[in-house]
Amino acid sequence: MSELKAEYHFKKEEQSIQFPIPGDAAARMMNGHDMHPYNVRFIVEGPLPPDLNLAIMTVLSFHIGRLNPISRAQLCVSLKDFKIGDRHIRERIKQLRRSGHLIGSLAGENGGYYLITTPDDLQEFLTREYQAKIDDMRQTVEAMTKSASQRWGPDSIQKKLL
Repeated sequence: MSELKAEYHFKKEEQSIQFPIPGDAAARMMNGHDMHPYNVRFIVEGPLPPDLNLAIMTVLSFHIGRLNPISRAQLCVSLKDFKIGDRHIRERIKQLRRSGHLIGSLAGENGGYYLITTPDDLQEFLTREYQAKIDDMRQTVEAMTKSASQRWGPDSIQKKLL
């Protein structure tokens, strides 16, 4: 059985300081309570589950909320025993999301994947990540449908998308 360790990391004057967090405080943090705005990193000691999806969810279970993401590079390192690349992990995360897992992500230097813990975080993620893409695709479909309708007649194309 794996043992949970937690470390608290923060930068002070270009120095990284870390120290262990007591188990009860770590457990509260993992359950979404007492989240601190600094980086808290949870470490699982021991082997990951043999199933890739379960392994991904295990790693992500230590990255609760958007203030505590794991970078894609760190996730790849955590899953190195599966001998898969970044693209494969991104595809698996997409599949996990499609099966209902609340996995969020942030772009940028301090970005990465995390488990969504609140309705507000979910709404913010969906709006930021998907709404602009949906709107862009809707505009493309409408423009192409209009053009096809003008070329072949209004009844030639049925709007089945969106």
